[in-house]
Amino acid sequence: ATGTATANAALCIIDECYADCATCGTCCSGQTCTDTNTSAYSLSDWECSCNLPSTGDTTSLKAANCTTDECVAQCASCAWCFEKQTCIDTNTSAYSLSDWECSCDAPSIGNTTVAQAANCIIDECVAQCASCAWCFEKQTCIDTNTSAYSLSDWECSCDAPSIGSTTVAQAANCTIDECTTSCPTCGTCPPKQTCTDTNT
Repeated sequence: ATGTATANAALCIIDECYADCATCGTCCSGQTCTDTNTSAYSLSDWECSCNLPSTGDTTSLKAANCTTDECVAQCASCAWCFEKQTCIDTNTSAYSLSDWECSCDAPSIGNTTVAQAANCIIDECVAQCASCAWCFEKQTCIDTNTSAYSLSDWECSCDAPSIGSTTVAQAANCTIDECTTSCPTCGTCPPKQTCTDTNT
């Protein structure tokens, strides 16, 4: 206790947070100790509270139970991860840091990572329509950039023997001239005849 007085009783005060433990204030690291009444005659009234960004109820005469959800505490909008990813803090103890994980949101795929954003990919051809792959039958779909952040860049191309220009984000317009594909030399017709495919 500290305090002085002349020809009178001294007004003594004692801050239990410092008196009991000057370095940690009787609380665990990452917490704040407050002596709510520093009168030398008011003892055992100190409290521990959690320091931001950790949270927890203030406790009396013991360390608080503080938790820190790193996903929320560090970046509420993106939760440490990029858009289209989910962040999970596997251990929210205020003393367990850098253990948050990022995982890819469906339909993107990728390995879950610790303390960093995941590398998510999405093959739009597969994710959107596994059976027809965005394109009509007898066409091939290729996603030229499978990054989860590069969308609508899939392409459709015609399967041989049909022909047509490759298209982006839509089915190709494929045609097939049966006279040519069935018999290039004679066009399926005998000599001196002309073959015409009325619907290519």
